[in-house]
Parts: sequence; C-alpha cells; structure tokens
Amino acid sequence: MANYYSGTVDEIKIVCKEIGVGSSLTDTISPAQFEQYQKEADGIIDAQLGVVYEVPLVQIKRGTLTYYPNVIAYIARRIAASDLILNEMSQIEPNVSQSATNKRTRAMAELSELVQGAIIGSRYLEGQKPRARNHFIRPGVAPASAPTTPPTGMGT
Repeated sequence: MANYYSGTVDEIKIVCKEIGVGSSLTDTISPAQFEQYQKEADGIIDAQLGVVYEVPLVQIKRGTLTYYPNVIAYIARRIAASDLILNEMSQIEPNVSQSATNKRTRAMAELSELVQGAIIGSRYLEGQKPRARNHFIRPGVAPASAPTTPPTGMGT
C-alpha cells in the first residue's frame, strides 16, 4: 500500500464516523476505492502547496516516528473522507451530505490559509523545503534587475 498524506484507511474511517457515516457503510467500500480518494486528496494538496514548497512533501522523522506535518494529515483525511462520502454513498441522508460538504470546505480553507501564510512568511510547514522566495515576491516589492544595456544618450 502506498504512503499517503492522509495515513491509513482506518484513519479516514474515523473521519467518516465524525461526519455521520457508520462503519456498516464504510465497510462496503473497498481498499482500492479508499486509496483512489487518498491519491486525489494528495494531488489537490500538492497542487496548492506546489506554489510554495517542493512537492511531494517529505515525512518528518522524530526518533522512531515518521509522519507528515499534522496539519497536512488533518486536511488530507477530511478531503478524502468527504469526497468518498459525497461520491460513493449516494444513499446517505441530506444532513450527512451537508456535513461532508462542510468538512471539505473547511479543509480547503485551511489549505488556502496555509499557502497564503507561507507566501507572506507567517506560517511554515515543519521539515519541508520551500521554493525560491523570489518566485512569489510582488513585482513592486522585488528589487529591479540591473539594466543590460546602457541608457541612450549616455556616453560609453
């Protein structure tokens, strides 16, 4: 099984229970289907964070533990679980569907805040390698590059 930001299938099932989907429904979903939604969540996260960090993200090693930054795992689990519920469980109640939509919306907002915080320099992901800072400095703030030719009317 591949290594996804969201962790294991059991961790996604926990989020499904938080949303309101019982284990009787999540047990009908195959591991391959869970893996597909995990892969899609990783793609969404990489697309957003790729602006400010080198992706895919690297795992942090602390002693015997190896993990992705907690905020990334949190976001990935909620995206994967909500997409799974909304796409695979059409028989769910409307309030469960709304709860899944709300979880996904909050996860995407957190991801956006994370990217914006990294751009302005107020929030960083532990253990991740940022892209070159000059890539996203506003043109009015970045120093001007040196001219390549002398101005006209000036002697050489």
